[in-house]
Amino acid sequence: MIDAKTHAIYRARIAAFEAWLNGRTSYRTEDVPTELRDIDNAMRSAVEVYEINTEKPEKLFVYVAPDKIANAGAFGFVTTWTGERLGRYEVRNKWRDNFGGERQSIRACIGGVMYAGTYFKSSGDYARLKKCKTARA
Repeated sequence: MIDAKTHAIYRARIAAFEAWLNGRTSYRTEDVPTELRDIDNAMRSAVEVYEINTEKPEKLFVYVAPDKIANAGAFGFVTTWTGERLGRYEVRNKWRDNFGGERQSIRACIGGVMYAGTYFKSSGDYARLKKCKTARA
């Protein structure tokens, strides 16, 4: 994982690139200013991993390895879109939604925080998670 100084540099460069885009969704590579051409998915993923581990967000969107999900109790890793590991998961119950899509409940420990949510098995390799509430004494 990157450190705070590197995060600040990467975050500033990504912000400069977004400002240059000015809301556009497409561009020609040769039109990108030279100083912003090195921004790539690896840099964006490093920033994402840093922010997840330091800010502990309430909600997350993660990816799972579909070949690892077979039965309840299976374990594996949740990742970013580029494949950087965020933490381990365990799958629970399996069910079908009203349209026949297959889903599974999933619990994941990411950055020392427990998250729970739904793995949309038949729709893709992603899961939406929310931070678990802590037990009250």
